[in-house]
Parts: sequence; structure tokens; C-alpha cells
Amino acid sequence: MTTRHATRIITALGAAACLAAGAIAADTCHVALRPTDPLWNRPKDTNSVAAIVGCAGSALDSQNNAVPYRIVKIRTPVAEFLSLTVTSLEPPASGFDPFIGVYCSSFNASGPLSNLVTLDDDSAGWPNAAVPVGRNITLTPNTDYFLVVSAYSSAPGAGTPFGRVRITLGGAAVFSQAPAGCCKADFNQDGQVAVQDIFDFLNAWLAVAPATDIDGVNGVQVADIFAFLGAWFQGC
Repeated sequence: MTTRHATRIITALGAAACLAAGAIAADTCHVALRPTDPLWNRPKDTNSVAAIVGCAGSALDSQNNAVPYRIVKIRTPVAEFLSLTVTSLEPPASGFDPFIGVYCSSFNASGPLSNLVTLDDDSAGWPNAAVPVGRNITLTPNTDYFLVVSAYSSAPGAGTPFGRVRITLGGAAVFSQAPAGCCKADFNQDGQVAVQDIFDFLNAWLAVAPATDIDGVNGVQVADIFAFLGAWFQGC
């Protein structure tokens, strides 16, 4: 796509996107695991014990070490059960298998069992992870929780540990925009919001890339352009 084509699209949709910004769903975001991300030795989700209340979860060592991760903060204004789904946006052939951990109070990669709430690998069906409402994990209102988005393994032959996911929260929970980690406007995940994000998004949208389903509703549609531009104008 040329700059001229992108400018025409932005001009035509800019006003509508600004009007739609207030209606953008606050409960979805995209996160990309990259070679430059920090690494951790992740715990094992199998036979782990979730902390129904508080930060007293437990788990064993998975032996899956040096796996990339990113942290996203979430919170809710009301007491409710945690509900979230992490969907891989990579082709199955890549072998990319998301893995998640939820922590309260803080997260320290050197002590991945401290402040643990729950872990998950494939509860939404391989390769997708989830924490269903039925796990009965109660979130404390107006308290930050740390969602660690990672991969199953970085071992040779285990599939790539790098890829993009869409995270969807249930209930009243929302993503925090600070610190960075879930910024919808930073489409290319380079750590800043710039015009290049618009160009990259529109190119990907024209190719019907799953990552451009910004609102997580009914696949890639024109509404996703409005949703993305609204987020871009809002910033992070």
C-alpha cells in the first residue's frame, strides 16, 4: 500500500473513528512474543493448584526453560471471577503454543512460583489457553493482576516460541495501558505509537490477517479499521 492510498483511507475514516473511539471494546488486545523479549523458566500447569482467593497458587517446575514472555496488567472495578482466553493468531503449522500465568501483587521471573494465581496451556483447545469462570478465581476490585503471556517451550523441535496472540477478557475486567504491554495502537509492537503502525495495520487488514480483528467480533471487517484508528488516536 502506498502512502497516498493510506492517506485517503485515513482521511475518509478518521472522523468516524474518532466518534467510535468511545465504543471500542476495552477487553481485547494483541500481544506479540519476539526474540528480544525477556526469558523465564516457566512452571508446569499440569496438576498446578489455582489460588481461588489471594496469591497462594502452587505448581511444579516444567523443565521448559529460557522461554520468552511479556507482561500485561489487568484489573476489574468489581469483585468477579477471572475469565480470559488467549488465542494464537499464528498458523497451526508454526507450532506456536501460547502459555499463560496470572500473578497478583507482582511478578518476578526469577521466582515464578511467588504470588502465583493460576497457570494454563490448552484449556481453550490446542494451542489456545484460557482461564474459565468455572475455575472460580475471585478478582479483588481495583487491584492490578499480572498476566504473563509466554509459550509452551523454546526447545528445538517444539515449534516456534514466537508469535502473536489475541487476549480476550470476560466480565468487567479491562487491560491496563501502563506499563506498556497491551497497547492496541502499537500494532507492529515496536514499543511506540507512530504513523507506521497505521500503514502496517492497513497492509495487514487488506491481507485479512487475523491480527487485524481488533474488536474480536465476526472476524476481519471494516469495523476493525474504526476500532484500530480509534485506539491509535487515543494513544497509550
